[in-house]
Amino acid sequence: KLTDVNICNSQDKKLKVISWCVFLSQPNPTCSSIVFYNGNLAKKISINQNDDGDFGNNVQNDTVIDFLFKGNVYYVLFGVNKCGNLCIQKMASIYSVLNGSIVKCLRAFYDGKDYLDDAEFNYVLNDEIKNEPSFRIEKRELVCPVFNDRRTRQIGEKRYKILFDKRR
Repeated sequence: KLTDVNICNSQDKKLKVISWCVFLSQPNPTCSSIVFYNGNLAKKISINQNDDGDFGNNVQNDTVIDFLFKGNVYYVLFGVNKCGNLCIQKMASIYSVLNGSIVKCLRAFYDGKDYLDDAEFNYVLNDEIKNEPSFRIEKRELVCPVFNDRRTRQIGEKRYKILFDKRR
């Protein structure tokens, strides 16, 4: 009862991400993830909050979208970090397969000014938010909701160009 498990697969059925959240006595759950590629363990992401900087700590992945770009397959992972009872942080990251290994793409999102390894947005659950905010992808752009200063109401969107060819 104190564990929430998500299993998500890419559309090409090659990448499987298993994420779990353990709810302890603190308001923030502890999340971990592992990735399988072609049925084999490929990567541990944020296992018990390790600080390797890979897709952030405490993110429970819930969606994988794959893209073919210049003959290479890339995977966009979406996840959520509950940073309290009402504060939600959603994150997106891009991974690719390089020499049989899953590697994180660096500087994968460009907002017209900065290059980012991960894209994210934060909001606070409240009665003004009618539908759960989420990322969407349109024409090689990641569309991200933007919220007011109190993070209680969506006031617009921000677009990031997805740059698939930047690898670690």
